Amino acid sequence: MGLHGSVDKKLAVVAHHKQCKEIRKTIEHYFPNLSSRSYDSKRTTILRWARESKRHGAATAEGNGTHKKVRSVGTATVLSAENEAYLAQCVNELREEGIPVSTRMLKDKALDVAEEAELPSFKASDKWVIGFKNRHRFSFRFPTRQSQISPADVNVIAADFATKVEATVRELGVIRVYNADQTAVFFKYVAKKTLSKRGQKTVWVKSSGASKERASVMLFGDSNGNKYMSFVVFKTKPTNDKAIREYNDQQMRGFGYRI
Repeated sequence: MGLHGSVDKKLAVVAHHKQCKEIRKTIEHYFPNLSSRSYDSKRTTILRWARESKRHGAATAEGNGTHKKVRSVGTATVLSAENEAYLAQCVNELREEGIPVSTRMLKDKALDVAEEAELPSFKASDKWVIGFKNRHRFSFRFPTRQSQISPADVNVIAADFATKVEATVRELGVIRVYNADQTAVFFKYVAKKTLSKRGQKTVWVKSSGASKERASVMLFGDSNGNKYMSFVVFKTKPTNDKAIREYNDQQMRGFGYRI
């Protein structure tokens, strides 16, 4: 049985490094075909082996190197811990920008990293994806918010607006501030997920066909904590009567006269 990836090889590499005192010579001796781009990663790996040498030695002496639980999480994966850490960093950077990361994107990026590290046996399988998510605490989730700016930018804009409002209130001597806001109300809410039998290609959900139709609700309150009666705005087709249309535009701010 070869020594590649075994506890015995790790101990041999660490022993060689302790003897020659130069990690470059150790890398050239055990990994002669290593590319220059992978040198720093391999150097970090050997130093980690040196820190774990006592634990590896005990595992070899007691169980002939068959103890698996003494290994760090991710040791048995083809990609090194440093390569996976780089992948996790890439995912975090994309998510900070609000860019969605799919399974296909993760696999493609992992294959690129494996190619640079000269690991042709790495296939970025579904099993590896599951392990990668568990090791780095990732999970696939439905988006809960969609926007063109990040939450941090929204907080900055909100704080700046609040400062301007407070300054205006003091300047003009305003006693009470009113606030109106509109929100959408859907006529028919259809759940995003449903419990269904496994293996079914089509998951059918009964709907009235109005899942995207909605009205606007205007909410109204003031700085004293008073809440006023809200009203609902329905969108209708414009009237064909020219006189009524002009009246709505001039007197009703575009709303119908029955509002």
